[in-house]
Amino acid sequence: RLLGGVVSKLLNGIGFDKVLTKIGFARERVGERSLSDLVGGLVMVSVIYLATLEGARLLGFTAVAALGSDFAVLAGHVLFGVLIFGEGLYLANLASNAGRESDVAQARILSIATRVAIVGLAGGMALRQMGIANGIIELAFGLLLGAFAVAAALAFGLGGREAAQRALEEARTRLEEPAPPAGPEHEERVAH
Repeated sequence: RLLGGVVSKLLNGIGFDKVLTKIGFARERVGERSLSDLVGGLVMVSVIYLATLEGARLLGFTAVAALGSDFAVLAGHVLFGVLIFGEGLYLANLASNAGRESDVAQARILSIATRVAIVGLAGGMALRQMGIANGIIELAFGLLLGAFAVAAALAFGLGGREAAQRALEEARTRLEEPAPPAGPEHEERVAH
């Protein structure tokens, strides 16, 4: 409880509750408790959980201790995944606001596209950190990259059709031109 209270007061002192509200990730209060109080409670539960695991190990319940350790590792991966996604949301809001306030002609569309791209990337990174569906994430990003490559090839091919047609016509006319007549110098070289 002491460590949970210290963490809660420290987070409240540095403005943790207001930061999450500013990025649009959460409200300042969840029910009757603030977010810093919830994190302090999570720290207290974590300390109790780790002490219980050590007690089980000392009592000889190695299977229970191993299962609990695996769960703690999984919970750590999930927590870091949530932190990555939260950071992605913050960066997406920051980039979206910067795009919206720029002098670009299509600033609103640019800001939405930026937000979607950053949130998508952060979501993929968070799921990868959590260990959820690694194959699906790799396949999705591979298909997305392939779709962009095909779209660029089609746009270049359809947009540059006339230039490609002119280049092919020039190459064909060069190939169809008759070869220059062989002069006396050429005949002397062949004779030697």
